[in-house]
Amino acid sequence: MSKYFEEFPEIQYGTMIAKNLVARPSVMLPEFNAPTSFYDYEITNDLRPDQVAGLYYDDPTLVWLIFLVNNIVDPYHDWPKTDKQMEEYLVVKYGVDDPILGYKHNTTGALISKDTFELNGTFSKIVAGQYTVVYGKQTDRDANDKKRVIKLLDKRFASKAKSELKRVMNA
Repeated sequence: MSKYFEEFPEIQYGTMIAKNLVARPSVMLPEFNAPTSFYDYEITNDLRPDQVAGLYYDDPTLVWLIFLVNNIVDPYHDWPKTDKQMEEYLVVKYGVDDPILGYKHNTTGALISKDTFELNGTFSKIVAGQYTVVYGKQTDRDANDKKRVIKLLDKRFASKAKSELKRVMNA
C-alpha cells in the first residue's frame, strides 16, 4: 500500500511539505456511467481490500479504485468486519445481552420502537402477531453483511482509471 498515496497532491504543513491525505479525488470516466462496466463482488470472511485488488486487478495498490467506486471513505468502518471481529465488536457494544431495538411489521416492513410496542396495551392498535422483534446484534450483523457486496470496475478500465487519478490529483 506504499504507492497508495503516491499521486496525492502535496501541501504546505507548517514548515514542511506533506501529502494531502484528506484529498478525495473525483475521477470521472464514461465507463462510470455504464452499468455493464461494473461487477458485483462478494467479499468472503477475511479478505482485506488490498487482497481483493490483488485478486481481481492483479495489483494490490489499486485498492483506492475499490474505495472510490464503492464510496468507501473509512476502510476501518466501511469495509465488512470478519466474523471474529464482528463478534468482538458486538460484545463490546452490547455485552452478553441482545437488546430489543424495536419491532418490524411482517408485511410492510415498518419499524416501531420498543416503547411504542409496549405501550400498545393503552391503545390496542398494534396486533402483536404482525410484528417481529428487531434485536441489536442481528441488526449489526445484517448491516455488516450488506457491506460484503461491493462493485468492481471491470479490470479493462483499471489503467484508464489510474491515468485519470494521476491527472486529477496532479491538476
